[in-house]
Amino acid sequence: AAASSVLTFAVTKSSLRLSSLGSSGDPALLLGTEVLVPLAAFKYMCTNNHQCVQLNLTKDERAKASTVTGPGVLSLRVCEMTCGNGSMLPLPQSFKLTTPDTVAVDVESFSHSVTGRVDNSDLLRAMQSAFATELVKKKQLALGGVATAGRSVKVVASIQSSSVKLTLDTDESYDLAIASTTVTIRANTIYGYRHALASLLQLVDWCD
Repeated sequence: AAASSVLTFAVTKSSLRLSSLGSSGDPALLLGTEVLVPLAAFKYMCTNNHQCVQLNLTKDERAKASTVTGPGVLSLRVCEMTCGNGSMLPLPQSFKLTTPDTVAVDVESFSHSVTGRVDNSDLLRAMQSAFATELVKKKQLALGGVATAGRSVKVVASIQSSSVKLTLDTDESYDLAIASTTVTIRANTIYGYRHALASLLQLVDWCD
C-alpha cells in the first residue's frame, strides 16, 4: 500500500510505544504502555549507515533505571524500528522518520472515527475489532504488569469509496500520519483502511 506518511510502533524497556513516521515537518508522536520489567544491560545506537550497534549502559544510565535517557540510548527493538527506514513490511512507497522519541499510550484506549459512506458498516467494525484485539495482545508481553497508564489515541479516517467489492483493480492505497495523539488515515477504499490499521498494528512491539 502506498503511504506518504506512516506510523511505527515500538516498545522501550519501560513502555509499549509508537514512533511517528511522517512527511517532513509533521509533528512526531510515540505511543506506549508503561510496564514493570528488569532494566536492560545494554543500549543500542543507530549508526550513520543505519545499523544498530550494541553498547554497554553507563553507570548513570543504570542509576536512572532507563534505557531511553538520551540520544542514542535505545532498546534493540526501538532501534530496529526507527533506524534508517525502520522494519516496516511491506515497505511503503515513501516515508520520513521525523524523530525516534517515544510517549506512553494506553493500548486499550484507541477510539475510531470514520467519515465517508461505506456500504458495509459491519465489515468496518470487524476490521476495527480485529485491530483492537491484536493491539491488546501486545500488552500481555508486559509480564511485570502495568506501571503507568498511557495516553488515549484517536484514529480518524476518511474513506472515499463506498464500495466494498474486492477485485484485482481495487485501490488499496492509504496515507497514515500523526499529530499529537491523533492518527489520521486517508484511503480510497475500505481495504486501504484495513492495510493502514495492519501497518499500525505490525509496528507495535515489545523491547528486549
